[in-house]
Amino acid sequence: MEDLTGQVIKSYELRELIGEVVDLYQWRGTAYGLARVIEVVTGGSAQIRDDATSPFVFNVRVTLPESSGTDEEQLHRLIC
Repeated sequence: MEDLTGQVIKSYELRELIGEVVDLYQWRGTAYGLARVIEVVTGGSAQIRDDATSPFVFNVRVTLPESSGTDEEQLHRLIC
């Protein structure tokens, strides 16, 4: 099975994602929710800052483990 970034997702990763679905849904549309989606899907960590001068603009900094295999294009599709 493929995840949102087009990568093959392993069964244990799928179980983790399914286990997080209710919590992730409750936080949709928030910086915390986006950070958690990034963390669950990529195994990395995400820091999200709102831009105080522009509504609907935010900065995302993602730190990935070397073993994640996630590239910039995949992250862009996940975030946007």
